[in-house]
Amino acid sequence: MFLVRHFGMVGDQRHLTKGFQMNDRDALTAISTKLDTLIGAETNGLQDEVPPGSSVQRTEQDGEHGRWGHDYRLANKYLEALDIGQPGLIDRDEMERLAQEYI
Repeated sequence: MFLVRHFGMVGDQRHLTKGFQMNDRDALTAISTKLDTLIGAETNGLQDEVPPGSSVQRTEQDGEHGRWGHDYRLANKYLEALDIGQPGLIDRDEMERLAQEYI
């Protein structure tokens, strides 16, 4: 389990992970990259997104809506909040969970 500590004010949060200090943008970029890699590996680069002969894919196999899809969209939503200068839109508890789980 990783140790994540927050320092400073909202919007300038710092994460101490594996002995390295990261700001929110760095942490979210790392999370998004890792999730993108996991989704790509699971779906063979989306080539296996819908299996041949299937009209519907099981949820646990769906790269976009599966177990990592939600967290991938959430991390990118938080990156967008930083891009538009609205760090207050970031749910700090969810950010903490993402950092602990994927960094």
